[in-house]
Amino acid sequence: MKVLGNNSLSSKVLIGLKFVIIVTVIAMIFITSILIKDVRDMALYGNQKLEETIIISGVFIAGFVFIAMLMKLIKFFKNLKYSKCFEEENTKLLKDISILILTGSIIYCLIAILQIIFSSDYMNIIVYNSFLWILTVIMFCLSVGIKIFVEIYIKAIEFKKENDFTI
Repeated sequence: MKVLGNNSLSSKVLIGLKFVIIVTVIAMIFITSILIKDVRDMALYGNQKLEETIIISGVFIAGFVFIAMLMKLIKFFKNLKYSKCFEEENTKLLKDISILILTGSIIYCLIAILQIIFSSDYMNIIVYNSFLWILTVIMFCLSVGIKIFVEIYIKAIEFKKENDFTI
């Protein structure tokens, strides 16, 4: 299967990314309703759901970062679909994606720390925090990996420009 062009892997990935954005927006609407209910309950009844509200708030904020990252990925794969492979715009998009993933990693790290501070249920801390720390490490490694890929991509663009000058 081709990687570049209209009937390529890039165009199939675009369809998948658009589907993921739709699902994420629906999830964000659902999370917003839960967050509003929790904040209302906290205002009426006190700090009964503080830990849950912190987690949901963090996931809500991370959702916006995730949507922004998906939008950058869609732009990147559109460039690949139209055979714009080694372009300066792609390096900027990949740098932005790397930064957004790192931002998501930091958000999940903060959620984990706040959960340790505000939670009284130690089993909850072990289960949720293990997941959050693993997610944080994976996202951090992915961010670093994309940053390395960007540097390789920049070198490839330089080689392409040199090659274009010799022809």
